[in-house]
Amino acid sequence: IPPITNWIACGADYGTVNPFHAVVLGLGADNCLYIVSEWRYDSRQARRQLTDAEYSQRMRAWLEQVRVPASRSHDGVWMQGVRPHYIVVDPSAASFRAQLHQDGLSTVAANNEVLDGIRTVSSLMTAGKLKVSRDCPALLEELPSYAWDDKAAAVGEDKPVKIADHGIDATRYSIFTTRSIWQPSIPLTASQAA
Repeated sequence: IPPITNWIACGADYGTVNPFHAVVLGLGADNCLYIVSEWRYDSRQARRQLTDAEYSQRMRAWLEQVRVPASRSHDGVWMQGVRPHYIVVDPSAASFRAQLHQDGLSTVAANNEVLDGIRTVSSLMTAGKLKVSRDCPALLEELPSYAWDDKAAAVGEDKPVKIADHGIDATRYSIFTTRSIWQPSIPLTASQAA
């Protein structure tokens, strides 16, 4: 991962029963978008649900520990901690957004236009302008399984299967909601954006 010139967003797909998944999106010096880190909490595996305050505390602690790519201090130690411009949160998670606001972070409700968001993420990946760090194993595991719902397609609907998509949703939220910020650096042609 090259130096990141703009820490654009932390995108979060909120879940209490389903996994909570957050990712950090940055714009690289090479004018590509990078998902550099992820944080995930699965209450089923942990056998314990977290409160909004606990999610906020853990997410903020994770952001303070994210390794900053291509930056080392004079003694060779990786620098840590990012402060993205936006915290983009699942639009259905109003209580979590309120908690983050109470904890001093400004949030934005994610733009949840699913089809346009999927097209944008897909276009960026196809153009080689979106890359995912190996520090995001859960997201990397989800990406190949993201698929269209055949039953919905049979009745003329385009929608993805809602299984193992929490990291992908967090990625889509962060990218599609902030496109006015990164698009001047990564213009997609009309055929790529369609």
